Amino acid sequence: MTPTQTHRLCASYLLHFLQMTPTRAAMSRLATGKSSSMQNISQAKLKTLPVLVPPLDLQTRYSEIVASARVIATTAETASALSASLMARLFGDAA
Repeated sequence: MTPTQTHRLCASYLLHFLQMTPTRAAMSRLATGKSSSMQNISQAKLKTLPVLVPPLDLQTRYSEIVASARVIATTAETASALSASLMARLFGDAA
């Protein structure tokens, strides 16, 4: 996306897009520096990163779905931990 294009961009969509594995891999290929904790990407290289920009309503819907999925995943993790804790209290550690 270039500054002359008039696409609108939903911030939460962009955040999710940048966190996707393929996007992170593409950014890693653009990064320079020896240390994985301190790599840099120049602004010129970052501008070459292709960003998929669907219509704004689809960006918003995608962001809502991802947010819901994360809530479900967190709830499932919490339920699993609670179940394991309850089993340990009732029957002791299996190990």
